[in-house]
Amino acid sequence: MTTITECNTPELIEAGNLLLEGMYTTMPPADMRAGMALMLAENWKMIGIFHGNTCKAAVTYRIGYRLYSKKFLQLECLFVHPDHRRDGYAAALFD
Repeated sequence: MTTITECNTPELIEAGNLLLEGMYTTMPPADMRAGMALMLAENWKMIGIFHGNTCKAAVTYRIGYRLYSKKFLQLECLFVHPDHRRDGYAAALFD
């Protein structure tokens, strides 16, 4: 079963991190996890598309406010596992 879920528990965040290792291939996994922990502490969010317990696509983002532009959405990354590209996952994450 495929589900779209906010990664807001340690288990879901770790599943998202495992997927994102495929995007940040030159970054040591420990550095990526430390960076993600800092981002989540700064109100960044991660949403993933899961098949069971495995994350197949993820987007990290934050919503903020600026005086000059009002409310904004800032994306950090969007990654879809190569086996699932062209399956509509990126569009589903944005919906």
